[in-house]
Amino acid sequence: MNYEGFKVFIADKEKAFVDFIYYRLRSGGVIDLKEERFDRNILKKINWVKVNKYAKLFNARTLLTVKKLKGWVKC
Repeated sequence: MNYEGFKVFIADKEKAFVDFIYYRLRSGGVIDLKEERFDRNILKKINWVKVNKYAKLFNARTLLTVKKLKGWVKC
């Protein structure tokens, strides 16, 4: 996309989701499924194949967390 004459990239929702997980874990935080305000109805609609593909680009901890979240959503 062009913004004020510059080419910028916009993350899709799956990439933004994985980025959130990665940076939360990287900063020393944890993903507490009871405390996070994830909307299961929205998460059921995302493409979990893409989420897994992006998570594999980060690290094993991110991938494991994504798998736990998918189980929580029950897709």
